[in-house]
Amino acid sequence: MDTQNFDLSNCTRDGLRKVLSTAESEMRKYLNAADNVKYCKKRIKEEREKFKTEQKRFNLKDYLIIAGITSIIVSLCMVFGVHKYEISIFMLLGIVMMIFIVVLIPYLLNPSSKKRTKNIQNDLQKYETQLPNLQKKVDEAENEFNAVLFVPNDYCSPHIMAIMVKFIDNKEADTWKEVTSLYRDYKHKEEMKGIAQETAEYASLQAEYLRQTRNASRMAAAGAWAAAAGIWRR
Repeated sequence: MDTQNFDLSNCTRDGLRKVLSTAESEMRKYLNAADNVKYCKKRIKEEREKFKTEQKRFNLKDYLIIAGITSIIVSLCMVFGVHKYEISIFMLLGIVMMIFIVVLIPYLLNPSSKKRTKNIQNDLQKYETQLPNLQKKVDEAENEFNAVLFVPNDYCSPHIMAIMVKFIDNKEADTWKEVTSLYRDYKHKEEMKGIAQETAEYASLQAEYLRQTRNASRMAAAGAWAAAAGIWRR
């Protein structure tokens, strides 16, 4: 693949603007779709953790079973002469009441475990159903990359490309060299003001992804798009 054929320095002014504005739209669409997938996966993980936690809780049925069994045991003790050990009936009844109070109060203070579990399952199913469609949108956005593939990694950000388009629209720049020079000045001024740019981690991940994306077949397709759009100088 001859990368010289895809050098933005060979773009016309209008061609450069088209590349940058189109690349901005392509990248924004992709990143928005990717963010939706990331959020959906996060919610799936959270709902699964909630479900595991809920499974460990006693529901009302469990509470009643425990209380019932305990009451039966206490009653049998009363019938078979526990009173011989000078434990009064009132004390035994008090023990039974305490058991019911201790067992039932946690349930009364919280929503039904069964209802909570059902809500968690519904949310989990909702996000698991959404995930394939969201991932499909990511793949579709990636397959629509054309202009993005021409922009060097260091500048392949929607924020940066939007600024560069503004330089062109304001008649401040006509060429790739002028645009990048103005952007570097702009970035330096922003850093002096303490305005944060994109994190290095994000930029690194994005650059690595784009390196993998710029394969021969995709670059050829993007070259055909650029030729049809009249991007390059003749």
